Amino acid sequence: MNIHLLEIPGVPGLKNFSWSPFASEPILCAKAWKHLADEVFYYGHELVEIDATKVNIFNDEYLRTRYNWDSTTTDFIDWRYDSPHQEEHKNMIFPELQKRLNYGDMVVFFASRSNLLTYNNLSEEDHILLEPIIGSRNTLVEYWKVYPTQSKLSQCLGLIDDAWDSWNFGSRIIPMMFDPSDYKYEESKEDYLLYIGRLYPQKGVHIAVSIAEELGKELIIAGPGEIGDIYPDGLPDDIHAIGVVGRDERSELMSKAAAILAPSMCMESHCKVVTEANFHGTPAITTDHSSFREIVIKQGVNGYRCRFKDEFLEYTKKLIENPNPKQCLQYATETFSYESLKPQWEEYFNYIHNVRDGKYIWR
Repeated sequence: MNIHLLEIPGVPGLKNFSWSPFASEPILCAKAWKHLADEVFYYGHELVEIDATKVNIFNDEYLRTRYNWDSTTTDFIDWRYDSPHQEEHKNMIFPELQKRLNYGDMVVFFASRSNLLTYNNLSEEDHILLEPIIGSRNTLVEYWKVYPTQSKLSQCLGLIDDAWDSWNFGSRIIPMMFDPSDYKYEESKEDYLLYIGRLYPQKGVHIAVSIAEELGKELIIAGPGEIGDIYPDGLPDDIHAIGVVGRDERSELMSKAAAILAPSMCMESHCKVVTEANFHGTPAITTDHSSFREIVIKQGVNGYRCRFKDEFLEYTKKLIENPNPKQCLQYATETFSYESLKPQWEEYFNYIHNVRDGKYIWR
């Protein structure tokens, strides 16, 4: 069996796009799955570095003319699932896929319906069509669906009008993968708190500001959006909004922060910045629901989950006094590194093959 990884429209698997799991996850899939396939193919941008056979289809000129960004872009990009260039994307990828696609091969779709038109030209009977790290109810494939957490699977099914028949035995829960070598581990911390994310209330930026102000600590806010929309009269002293930062500056901020604040009220699929911070040796303060409660935060080990103001203040103070970076790194590595998750993927692939070979009957 060969595995075919399809780049999503406009978001190549380049290092400076790694804020998006749909850019970074194909790279990690190639590392984790290469021993499970005869050959792994990646269809995408010519500059992507990946442990797979590359099929170069896109380049910087293409990105600039269609999306107004390229491989040098470090700013946050306003990407949408329903890319206006989806048909052109399909017309460039599908002929190359057809040249290499054999019966029984696996084709992997990231970011829900972003490769819908390519999917519509394939058969789930002839090929294994897989969708990993599902984060919305608008799933693409029919059978082989992988969710990062049980809470996300439950939320997605709950949003479907007729959820009674929506789950099937092809669904699986496997956490999002990370590569520890992508992050700069640092034991020495400085006396500031960090918020990285979009600047809107659902992500809890106002809670982060309140925590820092109450504790009298510096807070650095990095991410896309207008902080003035939330604080029209300006931020309190020692609270600094610095806008979008590039990959290197982001890593430096994460590695030196006493703690990262992620008091999100969204039903997070994972909240990637929390685990990235842990790989830097930095603990996290989060809300107490969805993926945070299920797997992202082990209470008192790599951070704390909080439900009300006194807990946010108490636990943040604890982390400032005792960040325990080694514990953060250990938990992240054991739980989310692609090496630690290889056995789960191997078991799932074996299950898929047994179903297709008729050894397991489930539908």
